[in-house]
Amino acid sequence: MDDPHAPAEQTAGDLTLSRAVILAVLAASLMVGAFAISTQSYWIDEATSLIVAMAPNPAEAWKYAQAVGGSTIQMPLYHLYLYTWHKVFGGGEWAMRASNLPWFFLGQLAFLILLRARPGLAGATALLAAVSPTEITAYRDELQKRGLAATTINVNVGRTINGAFEAARKLGYITVNPCAAVKPVRDNVRGAKKDIFRPEQIDALLEAAKDTSWEGMILCGLATGLRLGDIARLEWGQIDLRAGVLKLTAQKTGGTQTIPLHANFQAWLKNQTRGIGKAPVFPDLHGKK
Repeated sequence: MDDPHAPAEQTAGDLTLSRAVILAVLAASLMVGAFAISTQSYWIDEATSLIVAMAPNPAEAWKYAQAVGGSTIQMPLYHLYLYTWHKVFGGGEWAMRASNLPWFFLGQLAFLILLRARPGLAGATALLAAVSPTEITAYRDELQKRGLAATTINVNVGRTINGAFEAARKLGYITVNPCAAVKPVRDNVRGAKKDIFRPEQIDALLEAAKDTSWEGMILCGLATGLRLGDIARLEWGQIDLRAGVLKLTAQKTGGTQTIPLHANFQAWLKNQTRGIGKAPVFPDLHGKK
């Protein structure tokens, strides 16, 4: 005789539903992650990683990473991954930032599989429930202190971490998503500490970008402080080599500027095929944000 108090066996329908929920959450997470990827100009930390990824071979990439120093050499496997990703998908803003999606997907999948395989894991559920907005906010603020871009922080906290907690909430493992009470960081955050490039780091970046448009981008940005998006949109009609100036209307502020050209950037310009009028100075980067 069957024991009426024995737990009911899981039916095929229940298993299918469970898998369907996991697939739905993963699909929604990937969609959110893809829509969250920005095509704005590279921030300086992203541009540094891109320069390393652009190296002709892994040995040179490691050489550039050592020259840049800082957190770059603390993540050698990550930069090897970026190097491989760049060779397959290219160096566009969306393409490079999409390199986070596989890890985002795998993290969500591992988390959901754990919850599905151990539904009675009270300890893990208690740990999840113990995380409050205070801890999430502290983590967000720590990223801000490290000088990470607002977009990077908001994707990390508002998309990746929030996605995992929201999945747990929908599956009934927690009742409140702690990320819901955490506000995103604004682009004009003040007080974030930014490291200044040392001369040897600049030399390494220029060496890595030699004979590419990025060499000119770096030289121009180094001397003018312009945003990468504004530099990428430069046209030959804005360049006056005789007067040694460039004229620019900044996209973000709308202000018109007349900026002296540094000798190094002038020398780079003179070695390029000069166009006229609206011909782009950086054809392969022109119009990118």
